Amino acid sequence: MKKQPFLIVLQLLALVLLIQACGQDKKNVGDNTDSTNITEVSDTSQQNEAYVPPTPLEQKKWKLETMRFKDTQIKLLEGTESFVAFSNARISVTGACNHFMGSYKESGFDLTIEQMAGTKKACPETMAQDSKLIRSLEAAKQFEVSESGVHLVIKGTEGVLTFLAN
Repeated sequence: MKKQPFLIVLQLLALVLLIQACGQDKKNVGDNTDSTNITEVSDTSQQNEAYVPPTPLEQKKWKLETMRFKDTQIKLLEGTESFVAFSNARISVTGACNHFMGSYKESGFDLTIEQMAGTKKACPETMAQDSKLIRSLEAAKQFEVSESGVHLVIKGTEGVLTFLAN
């Protein structure tokens, strides 16, 4: 009968040790790695993800300055502004009246813009300007950003668009 109190004490001691072990920091458990090493492992996994820095085309919002459509210089309507923004293979266009979006691909200085869709507000005085802008963008073949990063020129089969960084 003397062995039973000894077993009870041994079981209580094991329970106390188990409770203490569960309450310790992770750095003291397992292979004795500290939390700094655990953080470094997670940082390393993030560094292995493919980071693609933005291209010069994507770094700014661009305001339309001039439009040459089918060999004719188009005078932009007074009081109107149009903008283009590129990000993550998507193009966003704010026309003089309507908004448009689509997709684009760039490779070197080659540019392809496709799948343009937009709102259909009735703005008789600016619809022609928006239409020519979108047709020129959809016909884009090449682009060039000035060394200063201030000007963007988009050339295509329908004409030439120049933009100023905004």
